[in-house]
Amino acid sequence: MCKRPLALLLAAVTLFSFSSCKKSEPVVETVNIAEEINESAAHEVIECPNDNMIGLEKIVIFEDHVVVVLDKQICDDLEYDKNKWVGNAYDYTLEKYLDEENPRFSLRVTNYCGSFSSSIEVINDKYVVTVALDNNEYNKYDPNEDFEIRGVRIGDFAIEFDEEKVELEYIATGCDIMCFYTQVYDRSAKTWGSVDERVVGCETQPDV
Repeated sequence: MCKRPLALLLAAVTLFSFSSCKKSEPVVETVNIAEEINESAAHEVIECPNDNMIGLEKIVIFEDHVVVVLDKQICDDLEYDKNKWVGNAYDYTLEKYLDEENPRFSLRVTNYCGSFSSSIEVINDKYVVTVALDNNEYNKYDPNEDFEIRGVRIGDFAIEFDEEKVELEYIATGCDIMCFYTQVYDRSAKTWGSVDERVVGCETQPDV
């Protein structure tokens, strides 16, 4: 007579165990980005709030390369292509570069005449972009001067920096118009200015 209640009890315990397993959330491992990119060896680290048009959070400057960290969601939600007159509307995304071995990003470097290598990956929902120069004496215009990295170009974005500010620029293009978007970060005040828009016509001059 006791076998039936015991079997029901065991079935209930088994069902509870399965339902508990289903409700458990998977453990998401996070990566320490600073350790991953060896940030402690950098010449300079520029950190900023990510409330800017591309979600820029950090620029890590080494002797021969730069690592840029951007919030992926903010960067993917770029709103400055969303004008009906812009020919490549909704086209901007860094995701299209993830499968490329060398996305051809570049640096703005003084005293340099060589090429660049670059990569992009997603870590902790951040785009982590690395752009490197060929640190060779033969790539110097003047062998007595050092290289000085002053900016980085990532796809359609340019990021320039100095001791006082960081400046972002994005160019949205259409068939007969170009729209320049810029935003400046004041490093001493630690605040971003508003996004500035400048529209330029691309009229073609007729042949004479």
